[in-house]
Amino acid sequence: MVQADAGDRRIVPGWEAYRQMGNGMVYSLAGAGTSSGRGRMKKGIGSSAIRMFGRIIGRAGKKSAEAHLKTARTVPMGTPVGQAFVVESGEAGEPMRHAIAVIDSLHGDGVIAPLVAKRAMLQGLNGEFRANEGIFINTHSRIPYYTTLHEIGHALDFFGFLAGRYESLNGYEITPVVDAYRTSIAYRELQSLRAQLSTPQVDERREENRQFELGRVNYLLRREEVWSRAYAQWVVTSSQDVKLLEDLNILQREAPYADLFAQWSDEDFVRIASEIERLFARKGWLR
Repeated sequence: MVQADAGDRRIVPGWEAYRQMGNGMVYSLAGAGTSSGRGRMKKGIGSSAIRMFGRIIGRAGKKSAEAHLKTARTVPMGTPVGQAFVVESGEAGEPMRHAIAVIDSLHGDGVIAPLVAKRAMLQGLNGEFRANEGIFINTHSRIPYYTTLHEIGHALDFFGFLAGRYESLNGYEITPVVDAYRTSIAYRELQSLRAQLSTPQVDERREENRQFELGRVNYLLRREEVWSRAYAQWVVTSSQDVKLLEDLNILQREAPYADLFAQWSDEDFVRIASEIERLFARKGWLR
């Protein structure tokens, strides 16, 4: 979602526009993977939130995915991404400093305006990109390393192509990445889920649940969200960094993340990763 506040401060809440439980665990809008079996809506849905069957871990075809990862190391070119950020010091800033260092080991960028990267108390958000300020990571996020990558994905979208606009929404350079996503199993699963949620419910409570779940699905299908999720996973799979892999593992395997097909299995992600590498090579950001 892209919105503007009263001060015309452009905000991209990122894929983390979900509710959080009191213990800081993310409760809803997140997702993962591709499936070895199609998720199905439970019959006789009551007043509780819609649930999906199936463990979405997507380990089919592991050999070819690993072969891609072994050749995915890149040589960064261009301006280091980290040069744009003033990162919070101390222990709180460690996940952001770590994630940015991994990014700088993989690729450079064009000219990103000076931004901050800091932790913050965000109501109902895991992270947020504010175009005129920087990236903000929820103090209670379970996945702060991965969230940093995702929000920097939004920053690249806004500044890295034609500065001051979201390339994913207004340009063409990111289109091959989105097209690759639309060939993935994860995309087909999400479209199937959207179809299942298309029938209005007579019961008021069930209809409220249906609209909430449909809103989550439609949000995940937005081009700017597809780009940032894909960018974040590309950094993880290309670097094979242990801390980043731990966060990705949560998204790929744990409920409720694995119910919404937001992230991809290694195998399902190969074509998308290749398109990102081609894009960055064309931009002169890696070789």
